[in-house]
Amino acid sequence: MFDRTFLRSRVARRIFGLFLVSAFVPVLVLALLAWHQVQQTNETHARQHLQARAGAYARALHERLLNAGLALRALAESPLDLATVLQGGGLHEEVVFRRVIRVAPPRGGDVGPAATADWMPAAPSDHEWLHLAGGRAVLRAPTTRNGAPWLGVALDPSDPARGLLWAELGLAFLWETDEALGSDVEVCVAQAAQVLHCSDPAHAHVALALDGTADGAPALVDGMDVVARSVPLKAAFDAPPWRVVFMHPRAGVGAATLADAWRLGAMGLFTLLLVAWLSVLQIRRTLVPIDRLIEGARRFAKQRFDEPVAIDDERDEFGQLARALNGMARQLGTRIEAMRVLADIDRELLAGLDLDRVRERVARRIEKLLPGTQVRVLATRDDERRAGGGTWIGAAPDGDAVAAPPRALIATLTRRAALWLRRDDGTAADEPWAPASAWSDALLAQLGLERGLVLPALWRDRVCALVAVAGVEPAQVGDSVLRQLRELTDRVAVAFAARARERMLEHQASHDLLTGLPNRMLLKDRVERDIAAARRNQHHVALLFVDLDRFKQVNDTLGHGVGDALLTQAVQRLRACVRDSDTIGRLGGDEFAIALPGLRMPHDAARVADQVVATLSAPFRVGHQECFIGASVGVAMYPDDGKGFDELLAHADIAMYRAKGAGRGCVVFFEAEMKAHERDRRQLAHDLRRAIERRELEVHFQPRVDAASGRVVSAEALVRWTHPQLGAVPPARFVPIAEEVGLIDALGEHVLAQACQRVAAWRRAGCRVDRVSVNVSARQLRGGQLLHAVRRELRAAALPPDTLELEVTEGTIVDASAAVTDLLHTLRADGVRIALDDFGTGYSSMSYLRRLPTDVLKVDRSFVAEMADDPRALSIVGAIVAMAQALGMSVTAEGVETQAQAELLVGLGVDELQGYLYGRPMPAGDFAARLERVSAETRSRCRPETASRRDGACGGAG
Repeated sequence: MFDRTFLRSRVARRIFGLFLVSAFVPVLVLALLAWHQVQQTNETHARQHLQARAGAYARALHERLLNAGLALRALAESPLDLATVLQGGGLHEEVVFRRVIRVAPPRGGDVGPAATADWMPAAPSDHEWLHLAGGRAVLRAPTTRNGAPWLGVALDPSDPARGLLWAELGLAFLWETDEALGSDVEVCVAQAAQVLHCSDPAHAHVALALDGTADGAPALVDGMDVVARSVPLKAAFDAPPWRVVFMHPRAGVGAATLADAWRLGAMGLFTLLLVAWLSVLQIRRTLVPIDRLIEGARRFAKQRFDEPVAIDDERDEFGQLARALNGMARQLGTRIEAMRVLADIDRELLAGLDLDRVRERVARRIEKLLPGTQVRVLATRDDERRAGGGTWIGAAPDGDAVAAPPRALIATLTRRAALWLRRDDGTAADEPWAPASAWSDALLAQLGLERGLVLPALWRDRVCALVAVAGVEPAQVGDSVLRQLRELTDRVAVAFAARARERMLEHQASHDLLTGLPNRMLLKDRVERDIAAARRNQHHVALLFVDLDRFKQVNDTLGHGVGDALLTQAVQRLRACVRDSDTIGRLGGDEFAIALPGLRMPHDAARVADQVVATLSAPFRVGHQECFIGASVGVAMYPDDGKGFDELLAHADIAMYRAKGAGRGCVVFFEAEMKAHERDRRQLAHDLRRAIERRELEVHFQPRVDAASGRVVSAEALVRWTHPQLGAVPPARFVPIAEEVGLIDALGEHVLAQACQRVAAWRRAGCRVDRVSVNVSARQLRGGQLLHAVRRELRAAALPPDTLELEVTEGTIVDASAAVTDLLHTLRADGVRIALDDFGTGYSSMSYLRRLPTDVLKVDRSFVAEMADDPRALSIVGAIVAMAQALGMSVTAEGVETQAQAELLVGLGVDELQGYLYGRPMPAGDFAARLERVSAETRSRCRPETASRRDGACGGAG
């Protein structure tokens, strides 16, 4: 059976082994499961039997105790003298009781034991006396090591003090003998932590180990199956329950029999032999055809496709597989040759994108595929990415130029995979020939042939090249050949696509996508070349850093589409300001750089910079929108301001920021001190970031008083920073830096949180503060986090929304986008008050005051300072108050420093006053102390008869 073919095949041995394993494992598993089930059944039966025996033993024990109690009760009630009864030698003495003792009460009338022997029970407790008075027995544990439990009854239940009758139970009567239990079962009886009886004293610890287990629940202790049953004794004997513990060793219990093992083994062996015999038969019928298929596959792998696989019986699946394999081998032989050529072309594409080599290789392959033909691969000479115009040149045989195909032919080729051409012989064209044309006649005449085939190479649905095959008939080109021709033509299209993509990536890597300007990388390369030329010719190079002013407002208000169109127009204007030799580059966003090489004097750069500012300040027209932006320009000169591109650009950037700080719309040349100023500014920004992270900034509070009563009703929260080295840094210096470097949101949230927490603390301390005012910057309004921060801090401090007042500058609201206006409306709808700060210094207009969500107008300190000396300033403040009252707003005056100013403002109807006259900004502790001091003074001035009036003097904390 195990012949040579079977033994030499690794697959056969593997399959044979798998068959055996697949049979052995289930048989083994089933046998183990059956064996386990038998054991489980036997063990379950043994545990159930043990539970039943334990329950029966417990019930029998309980009944014997009850019988003993009845016997002792009868003995106590016997009319005969106790000594006479005991001398009779009856059942009670020999079986039930080991000894019976009558205990008389002690003298004096107190109930208690008369005997004092240590083996006798102790005197009953109060509760046991009550139990004895009911005519029931009392059960006591043994008093000696090998003793028995005691039963006691009252001689006269109506008067237990007359005496007690104690009886020690007989051991043979109380406990069953070991023969009744069986050879493999042990029993122990325990009460609490005392073992009363054990058939094997060595197992007494098992009974104690089950203290607290459920009644009747099986357990495993020290390799023994254990079941405990309780004997209730409280009702009958006023004693704790006894615990009967039955146990038997786990080993050997429930084990399956030897006969079961023999039957299972014989069944498994028979199954394995049957499977082995059947597997050998099947393997022999399968392995021979598989071996032949393997040999054939090895030949095909060595590209020996002329030796097919031989199968004797072709009716089964192996025969069908052999026929399919032979057919696939024939096709593979043809396809591999074509793929080898295509792979060579692909290597040419990857090697260097030499289009001439690709076209030449395609032509040579087609001529080999169709012997006797001439092939030309035609492409436009002027622009290889575009078809339909210019002069075309062929790659083979001689590279002569030919006229470009007509547009009508190009359109036809776009829709068709191939087109058959023939020279015009005066006859009508029929399928598959296309109508004759002058171009096809010229092409075929140049090749010296009458007929040909043209295949278009398409890229992005446009013809980028043509593969012309002359001297071929339609009968020569079957589906397989045509498919190979199309694959070769596609390689030409891939070559053109790769070249176009390479050029596109090169352009994208060095140019801005929106404006087409050189990006920073290309700009740097050109500036470095300009610097090298200037070094040789002793010329200057100017680098202009141009930043568009107010461009972000255009994006925010009109959208990014309008912003992109405006950038495109701005680039066109910049190009009109420079020479062809100059370079304009986009650095990102609304920032541009202009390189001016070959300058002899710096004022030439100033003239160009002034022209840039002037042309960008003119209005832009984008669609129906008219936009005004302007520009700030910083200029750095080579070699005075830097020796390389990076240094010049950094210095021009510093100068541009100085131009913005000077009011925008101007030109600033770099100077050496600017660099030190910029270094200090960056160091201050770094220190500010660390100060915010470490919570080193303090919030001071400046009081605001009610103009009518003079009491402090609110406070303005003002941030202060004490630098470890610089000392006190004014807000006018570090707040703009925080806005520039993106720290204003964190700074604002810190001030907001401190302000809310302080007001809540003051209110809890009894110091009334109606509102706290917090300044909000334009960047916070645009950031999107302000609404969440306000709601979070008000909720954390448990303050009503009207406690918070947000101060926004006039210029911020006027330039605000729709999103910012919606945010202010949402905050006001929540109950937060909105104050317009520095009113009168910017774009004061009744129209925006009417539509913007404003509750408070804050008169700028410049008007307040000049009121006493300038009637016009007084008139302006009066007009502001009248306008605010007409619009339903309250007015707060800032910068009040004299009593005369305060009186004028009160006379004009100002609601609140703020200034040094009422207090400078102070730490939160000093502000709270002032509130408490004024509050105490106010309470001391108020009398009970006047306190109810709540006038200005006694109306709350000052």
